[in-house]
Amino acid sequence: MATNNISEFDKCANCGACLNVCPVNAISIIEDGYYYMPYVNADLCINCGKCACVCPVNAQKNAQNLIGAYGGFYLDDKVISESSSGGAFYAIAQIILKKGGIVFGAVFSEDSKKIVFGNTDEVPLDKIQKSKYVESNVYFTFRTVKEILKTGRYVLFCGTPCQAAGLKRYLDKDYENLLICDFSCGGLPSHKIYKEYIDYLEKKYGSKVLSVDFRPKNFGWNVHSLLVKFQSGKKYTDLATIDPYYRGFLKSLTKRDYCYSCDFADNHYSDIILADFWLHKKLSYLNNNNKGISLIITNSQKGEQFIEEIKPKMELVPLDIKKASYNIKNGHLDKETIGRHNDFLKILESTDYIKAINKFDSIKAGYKIKQIFKKIIKRVK
Repeated sequence: MATNNISEFDKCANCGACLNVCPVNAISIIEDGYYYMPYVNADLCINCGKCACVCPVNAQKNAQNLIGAYGGFYLDDKVISESSSGGAFYAIAQIILKKGGIVFGAVFSEDSKKIVFGNTDEVPLDKIQKSKYVESNVYFTFRTVKEILKTGRYVLFCGTPCQAAGLKRYLDKDYENLLICDFSCGGLPSHKIYKEYIDYLEKKYGSKVLSVDFRPKNFGWNVHSLLVKFQSGKKYTDLATIDPYYRGFLKSLTKRDYCYSCDFADNHYSDIILADFWLHKKLSYLNNNNKGISLIITNSQKGEQFIEEIKPKMELVPLDIKKASYNIKNGHLDKETIGRHNDFLKILESTDYIKAINKFDSIKAGYKIKQIFKKIIKRVK
């Protein structure tokens, strides 16, 4: 018997497709738990089956067709400094904007406690730039994208691989004026844990948060850190290996259950896949003194065409696609990692996040290492 709606599914990536496709708005997003979850209102549902059919997780299709790979960085240091890696997203977005188009992507909410979707008609491009290591919610963005595409206007949508899949499945047709970008994704931590951590920092520093930056490059490109600015003028910054929130993410303790066996790690629906080019020394001659280098993989002919358009603005070199696609790999379920994740969540049920992470992943012995790192890294600043 055919599945009538997504309430019958066990797996969910929170891609947003079901929410957007429902013709009677019977689906909403529950935000009270650690992770966003869709909910079907049985009183409104007409059992049309559209949500079940559109779901890219439970009704999978093969979408990946890797064509080319490139490494490079933008020819303006200011752009690179404001980017997570080498400014490739900025270069692509500028092409869309010059065509009179619009760019959609994840942005921080006004109070910095949530990640939502915005667009360049509403916010400047720099609000969309840079990585945000928190699960986001597209809400009804797909519907807005579709309406704009119908007008003939160019659209760039950048999201997680599952969100890119959700949009593509929702649209159910190709649009020449649409470019979809996603990225090499390591999974996304709980929105609830993130908010709790920001609340903790506000209490500790006695001021509301002004901005959050997960890739500030204040210690260089290849050393991750967190930078939080407060309305009082105070700042908090620390290495990712030391910061409590970042540690939970890097140790795979706080990510969404589905992320541990993601179906889109090797089945991208996007036109272009973006990443940090960590193997630039091994696979190319590229070097820009630890400022940031992008890895760009094309997954369609449309993506290849955009590479040609950004070449004048970037130091760009072609790469061997087989070697450069090292980060496109099957997301096999690691039972040990998911076990640690589940154990951590059990601890979290009876205490706050800071106590839980310090109990589960103590770093007392790493204090001296932290100080040594900072002394070395300051030379890069």
